[in-house]
Amino acid sequence: MAEPDLKKYEGVMKAEEKLSEAEERFELWRNTIGLFLGPLIGIIIYLLPMPALSEKAHILAAILSWIVIWWICEPVPIPISALLGAVLCVVFGVAAAKMAFAPFADPIIYLFLGSFILAEAMAIHGLDKRFAYAIMSMKFVGNSTARILAVLYGSEAPISKSYAKMMPEGAAALIGAGLLFLLPLNWKEREFTISWKQATKIDWGTLLLFGGGITLGNLMFETKLAEVIGKGLLQLSGATSVWGITFGAIFIAILVSETSSNTASANMVVPVMIALAIAAGVNPIPPDIGATLGASWGFMLPVSTQPNAIV
Repeated sequence: MAEPDLKKYEGVMKAEEKLSEAEERFELWRNTIGLFLGPLIGIIIYLLPMPALSEKAHILAAILSWIVIWWICEPVPIPISALLGAVLCVVFGVAAAKMAFAPFADPIIYLFLGSFILAEAMAIHGLDKRFAYAIMSMKFVGNSTARILAVLYGSEAPISKSYAKMMPEGAAALIGAGLLFLLPLNWKEREFTISWKQATKIDWGTLLLFGGGITLGNLMFETKLAEVIGKGLLQLSGATSVWGITFGAIFIAILVSETSSNTASANMVVPVMIALAIAAGVNPIPPDIGATLGASWGFMLPVSTQPNAIV
């Protein structure tokens, strides 16, 4: 890659977001309004009669409304909002502490932990830039976005599949991260690839965010809140045909995936849609596929999918 191009990409990597005065005022109002609006909406939903919901589902709906508003308005850091959601579920009896906090030790959390440490080591030693420059300098790639994506995905998929066959990806990530503390750069001075001081700079907030998101997603399924929401939306729309139910499945899956991870959303919505389709006497496969695809479309909130949380 030419020197001017290298400088251009380095400038992009080092760029920092700067808000204008108008944007700063908007952020201040957004944070302030959200601070009071979240708990207010939660209290209103709790006080509204909802006979279709169990007591736990009703309380969860109030907590979820509060937390979603705080995710949108950010009056407190987003990871703290996610942690607060799990705490409120314990305090108000929606779930036992063991159940509410178990998702914070979910295998996907450890996958992120190991991956973040690996990524931090790559950044420390400039390996991330070397990979980026190498890819951008390939004649086949050039400045084509499509070819860049093809190279990235084409190289990642075989590696991911080979690791997945040998061991769970979370374990592989932790083993890789652990080896970094043993691979020496200077054995005489006991300097290794990464130190614990450097490793602690990873984005711990994302781990808390996904732990809280998994908790809320699991409880939506356990309390049948997701099922009631799905049935209510289908009844409201009047969908009875296979394609009407499929459209409803897609919409519900997208809605649920905004407040929980894509995997959790699919696990919640797909069984519900299959049951509704069978009850309506239609083929459950199209709604099943629709819900699966819809669960991958959540991109509005940080908890919706992993890249959102990282960005």
